[in-house]
Amino acid sequence: MLTAGAITTLSSSSSTDSPSFQPTVQILHVKSVRSSGGGGGASDRYRVVLSDGIHTVQGMLATQLNPKVSSGEIADGSVVLVREFISNYVSGKTVVILLNADVVQGRCERIGNPVPADAARAAPASVAPAPAPSMYGAGGGGGGR
Repeated sequence: MLTAGAITTLSSSSSTDSPSFQPTVQILHVKSVRSSGGGGGASDRYRVVLSDGIHTVQGMLATQLNPKVSSGEIADGSVVLVREFISNYVSGKTVVILLNADVVQGRCERIGNPVPADAARAAPASVAPAPAPSMYGAGGGGGGR
């Protein structure tokens, strides 16, 4: 049901880079944050945690999606089809901004056991194997005349 590998692609591109990429992801958490608008008034913005069942990433909803949150269409556990998005790197973290999304399924249980994508990328790489011993020994070049 969810698009495998979607978080990796969402985190490294935008819908203008690949307009045909429209993944299905789960919104694990929605949280209201107040932001001061340019006109002096405050407006509600929503921070979300997105999941593809394997990885998670922090995100924000564009204000045009606010009515879907207010109506309860977008809520913790909702599954959405992402139509348009952009990705930003802010303070050492990737943030995916959903510009347009359609709700595929309302609240449901968490799908998979996702882990944060930033943590998965930061995990230490495996140790490289030691180089093979030289056939010339420690002298490294052979034939002394």
